[in-house]
Amino acid sequence: MPQGANRSFTDKRQSGLGLAISRSIVEKHGGSILLIPSSETEYATEFEIILPIYHN
Repeated sequence: MPQGANRSFTDKRQSGLGLAISRSIVEKHGGSILLIPSSETEYATEFEIILPIYHN
């Protein structure tokens, strides 16, 4: 079960920096983060992380 689906994982004291930090890391690796609209999922907020595949 995703953490967002279980209210016991939420904490009102969080700074909200998690998504900003995640976005920075993902973009530095050439990827992107997409928001999945809540109408397309049973959970309130869902994100999709896309990272490129590098071949040596």
